[in-house]
Amino acid sequence: MESTKKADSDKTDSGLQSMPDDDLASLSGFEAEDSEDEGALKNILPQLLKDSIHQSVQESIKEKLSLFDAQVQQALQDQLPSIILKPMNKQFNVFNTLESRTFVTLQKELSKVIQNKMGVSIKRKVRKGMKAASDKLASV
Repeated sequence: MESTKKADSDKTDSGLQSMPDDDLASLSGFEAEDSEDEGALKNILPQLLKDSIHQSVQESIKEKLSLFDAQVQQALQDQLPSIILKPMNKQFNVFNTLESRTFVTLQKELSKVIQNKMGVSIKRKVRKGMKAASDKLASV
């Protein structure tokens, strides 16, 4: 049985050796020599953590903000026609229709005035021509 234990220990032996007792004693007897270094470390560590967290948060915000900016720009490009251009086109069409109606109305009024003026002028010229013809006939 002892031979199987030795064979098992040979198989699991990784070549590690235990430390001598005097080395162990020196490790267990370790103490910080300078308590000022320990105090400085206690003061520096919270600041380092604070700075590290602050930097991580800023980087995360910058990353998410650039994504958010891209999404906002895409949403504006997608919705710009419906938000601004459609109402603007409707107003332009209303204005264009109104101007067109105003032009047609002015054109009709101008035609009436021209017909009246031309009609009166033509009537005068016809009357003058008939009077001249009648005068010539009477003198003959």
